[in-house]
Amino acid sequence: MATCRANTVLNLVERLRRRPLLATVFFLLLLPDSATAGFDEGIAAYERGDYATALRELGPLAIAGTPRAQFAVGVMYERGWSVAENDAEAVRWYRSAADQGLAKAQFNLGLMYGKGKGVPQDYAEALRWQRRAAEQGHAKAQFNLGEMYYFGEGIAQNYTEAVRWYRLAANHGDVDAQFSLGAIYDNGRGVVQNHAEAAHWFRLAAEQGHTRAQYNIGDMYDIGMGLPQDSVLAYMWFNLAAAGSSQGEERERSVEMRDKLAARLSPVERARGQELARNWQPRVAASSESESSDRWWNEAPLLSDEEVFGAATQRRLDSTGTGFAVSQDGHLLTNHHVVANCAEVRIRPPGQEVAAGVVIARDPGNDLALLRAPTRLPAAVLRADRGIRAGDSVVAVGFPLHGLLASEANVTTGTVSALAGVGNDTRFLQMTVPVQPGNSGGPLLDLEGRVVGVVVGKLDALKVASVTGDIPQNVNFAIKAEVVQTFLNASGVPPRGAVADRGDPPADAAYPVPHSPATVGAEAKAFTVRVECWK
Repeated sequence: MATCRANTVLNLVERLRRRPLLATVFFLLLLPDSATAGFDEGIAAYERGDYATALRELGPLAIAGTPRAQFAVGVMYERGWSVAENDAEAVRWYRSAADQGLAKAQFNLGLMYGKGKGVPQDYAEALRWQRRAAEQGHAKAQFNLGEMYYFGEGIAQNYTEAVRWYRLAANHGDVDAQFSLGAIYDNGRGVVQNHAEAAHWFRLAAEQGHTRAQYNIGDMYDIGMGLPQDSVLAYMWFNLAAAGSSQGEERERSVEMRDKLAARLSPVERARGQELARNWQPRVAASSESESSDRWWNEAPLLSDEEVFGAATQRRLDSTGTGFAVSQDGHLLTNHHVVANCAEVRIRPPGQEVAAGVVIARDPGNDLALLRAPTRLPAAVLRADRGIRAGDSVVAVGFPLHGLLASEANVTTGTVSALAGVGNDTRFLQMTVPVQPGNSGGPLLDLEGRVVGVVVGKLDALKVASVTGDIPQNVNFAIKAEVVQTFLNASGVPPRGAVADRGDPPADAAYPVPHSPATVGAEAKAFTVRVECWK
């Protein structure tokens, strides 16, 4: 009987699809509450594997133009669930939903074009639909777009664009993108080679159960590249990679490395590594290549503070720093040491609610980190048209001594005293601007309001006094704007207003003529945030 009812609905779907006016009249007979109930009942039937009922409830809604119902019918046609498998019909329904902006339908339609299922294979069309889904934040589409740029499929090969899309997907938790980004940093293709950054992304993928990432983390621990050398942890990760890999070359390689390392360990070390492997649990389920693993009928819900940050009793505020917006899309710059060992990063923008921040790029050597947060602020302008000079006046904005001083951003002034840091390090400039703990990562600005550096710290007065017998006064440092510009360009976020050659200030500079320090500080507060490190 269920098959007969499904066939009846299928025939109705076919007739109404060919007669739009009849479809409209049919749908008008459905009350709004009935339509909602039909959708909910259809999804409930899908979850219990009753695809005949799912089709009966969702089919009329698909005909009437409901995008998520159209997507569901497309999935049923593609997979032959309660209907004869028909890729061409799947494409038809995916396109109807995709044209209405449903990202999941755009993603699946792109896959159909890429594989030549139901349509002639067309990489250009695949790219177009994947891009539309990716621009709406669909993580797997972002990963696929990165793949197309990386391998030059349907578009000119472009490693920089590949890195940009991989990074977006990786920050959404896509395990394949995290692994690919790690591999890119490991081989230095499209980015400055950085084994520590490679280890960061490999670890995120490994913690989700990605076996090749687990092998790579084991290898990095084994040889001490990108991670401190640790044979026990290397053994643990090789063990996990071997256990999780299917039969084949990948598993054989993991088993070989695990057994070689086991022979070098003491019985106590080997037992510890085995215990760590037994007790290991993936943080989240690994991403699937199949869209069926996702709850495709739901829109992404807004997360509560507890879901974003965890229960209040699980985390404590460890330290604070400062950051500032470098784009209007939520990109924030700070010092690497401000966020290096944080379990969570929280951003407190001026006049806005606290937001969760994600570290998306790191440069430990230059003490820089790029964050992404769901906040919109005016972007700072970087000064790179001509260098700052010793003696020039500068303004620092930040959040020093959290809990003691005012909660709003503090403004301090001074001058550039030297164009190099300790040991004549030309990446830094020395300044007389007073800074305190909490200022780290904040902007240092000229009197045109452009960023000339990132505040990074000051000399340890007690250590200097123990050597020289005198306490240093106002000896503080900032990372130069040209170092910042290189980091942002490599991270796929070109700084606003920066130009490479000497000449007049950029046309869109915030301050075309010098202003008072008070004006510069007041305007800079709009793009400066407090960065909180929670552990």
